[in-house]
Order: sequence, then structure tokens, then C-alpha cells
Amino acid sequence: MRLLHKKHYLELITFWVWGLRYYLNEQAWINGGNPVFGYLNFGTSEPFAPIFQGMADSLLVAYLFEFGMLAIGSAFILGIGIRIASLGDITMMILIYLSQITPEHNPFMDQHIIYALLFGQFLMAEVPATFSLRGWWIEQPVVQKYPVFA
Repeated sequence: MRLLHKKHYLELITFWVWGLRYYLNEQAWINGGNPVFGYLNFGTSEPFAPIFQGMADSLLVAYLFEFGMLAIGSAFILGIGIRIASLGDITMMILIYLSQITPEHNPFMDQHIIYALLFGQFLMAEVPATFSLRGWWIEQPVVQKYPVFA
């Protein structure tokens, strides 16, 4: 299951951060574009659209979103910091859900709610150390002292 999420985040990192979604044109982030601006201005819907559209011009929001995706994806790829990454992902999924909630979509079976519930499982379950650095990570003194970093 975690391997599928690794693939999902690798795709999101390449599409959003490196701009491959736009074939490296002027809208790409590495060329000075801001994909978060486009989503927050044109991809949001009522009732929370004015709140999210008000954040569209903020460079801080763009960096938080992009580096948040990079940090969450890196944590799941490497197998370290799974619990903190899960909390970050649950927060991000709930915010994306709230930005798109509309009556024409089923508000109880949205993919972002499913993802948030799935990442909630990583908070409660013991994640195996298969194909990752997790075995080494959980033996570190800081993780032993503060298990939330596991």
C-alpha cells in the first residue's frame, strides 16, 4: 500500500514542482510560474472559494504547498517520519476537500476524504520497514525519545 503512495507522490512532485504537467513551459514552477495560483483561483468552488482565492497570490502559500508535498512524498519514499507526514497529509487532504466541496459531488465519498482516512491508518498502525530506511530510523535516539517522529 505504501508503495502505491510513493508512486502517487512522485507523480505529484514531478507535475507540480518541476512543471512537467505543463511540458516545461512558462507555467512551470521552475520557470517562475505558480501552479498553486491557478488551482486556488480557478479550481475552487463555493462555499469556501473566497477564502482560498484570497490566498492565491501568497507566495508563502505556494511554497508551503509545494514543499509540503515534497516533504510528505520524501517521508513516504524513504520510510522516515511516517506519522508526522501522515498528519501533514491529512491536513492537506482536508483543505483540498474543503476547497472543492460542491453539491454536485458526493460530499461523503470524495477521494480526498478516502486519502485522509487512509493516512489516518498510518498514524495508528505499525508501518513495516520493507524497502525503506525505516529500520535504521526507528533506532535513532531522537525517535526513541519522541516516538511521534517514527
